[in-house]
Amino acid sequence: MEKSYFRSKQYIIMLFIKRHWLSFVIMAALAWVCYIQQENVSFLEKQNKEISKNILKLESNVKQYEDSIGSLKKENIVYIKRLNNLYKQRNEKNKNVDTMSISDLQSYFTKRYQ
Repeated sequence: MEKSYFRSKQYIIMLFIKRHWLSFVIMAALAWVCYIQQENVSFLEKQNKEISKNILKLESNVKQYEDSIGSLKKENIVYIKRLNNLYKQRNEKNKNVDTMSISDLQSYFTKRYQ
């Protein structure tokens, strides 16, 4: 009796597998796809963390450059004002030279280039 019971149970299991083999294959394929996708997700998460770290570093660099550019703009304003003052002084001297007489010009240039 035991052999027939074992055989009948074995027969039932084999019959079940024979009827539902396609579902087993599909479940195995889906499990494999889930495993592969999980590996891809973990790889992409690592890349995302690295990229976010790089973004933070670059943002700090941008802030430093913005600060240096802002300071350069302030310095440039000072230089531009100085240049404008020099140009005004030069133009005033030229106007003065234009209004001088020839003898005054001769004395001006001789004093200047001695």
